[in-house]
Amino acid sequence: MAVSLTKGQKVNLSKAVEKLANVTVGLGWDMAQNGNSIDCDSSVFVLRESTKQISKKITSGLFGLFSKTKTEEVAECGLTRSDDIVYYGNLTHDSGCIKHRGDNLVGGTGKRNDDEQIAIDLKKMPEDIKKLVVAVNIYNCRVRGLQRTDPVHRRIRSAAAGW
Repeated sequence: MAVSLTKGQKVNLSKAVEKLANVTVGLGWDMAQNGNSIDCDSSVFVLRESTKQISKKITSGLFGLFSKTKTEEVAECGLTRSDDIVYYGNLTHDSGCIKHRGDNLVGGTGKRNDDEQIAIDLKKMPEDIKKLVVAVNIYNCRVRGLQRTDPVHRRIRSAAAGW
């Protein structure tokens, strides 16, 4: 059993399974029948928590003649480094917790196997990493034209959790 993903879907894996340690993100698609190859790619964007100083001008008094600046610290999640993107051009995250298992350029043979996989070891995940965003795209789709790639599957699996 796997968690199947749809476009734009959010999945909180920490709520799905307690003490989840290792997951695999899988992407699979069939080879094109018309001779033109379709190259789907999977990526993981690593979002870290950071703080940002926000200054606000506060006015008071008659006609707002008196003002002072109040500064507050706000926490946010975002992509802070270019090497926090794991994809076919950067196969392993610096921390070693995310590993792309390689780029498949043409797809599969009609079986429901993963043509690309990204392994994630949640126990090795640094504390400042708060979210992982999984993205799927078609390489060079503007030149090749957005072609039909049915059937395509995207899923997250965990052998230890039984899905």
